[in-house]
Amino acid sequence: MPKGMELPMNAIIFIVVAVLVLVSIGGFFSGFFSDDSVNTQKLFAQGCASLRSFHSCDHREVNRISVQSSNLGFVCGRSGYGDTVDCAKACGCAVPGDETGQSLSGVNSGSDLLIYTRPGSV
Repeated sequence: MPKGMELPMNAIIFIVVAVLVLVSIGGFFSGFFSDDSVNTQKLFAQGCASLRSFHSCDHREVNRISVQSSNLGFVCGRSGYGDTVDCAKACGCAVPGDETGQSLSGVNSGSDLLIYTRPGSV
């Protein structure tokens, strides 16, 4: 490869790396790389404590338990649980085997209504 071809190739590589670094820094400042899993775990623990202490482990109350600016149903949906029975069991509550759970619904901190449904239900 001739000597004249090395300078443009090195310049292109340098520019690409610089752009990637700038995009990464922008992502951190915009909150793109923030980890909400710790916050979700904290909210889940608070909601579960309320479910056990104040609601006698009644899985039908999952969507009504307020946790900061949303509710336990939303937090359970973000945690990957399929319905209110799954959420209550994950909280350590004993739910009879013949109980069927309701769909998880919740309001995020914004104004959007998010509804989590069980897999296979329409």
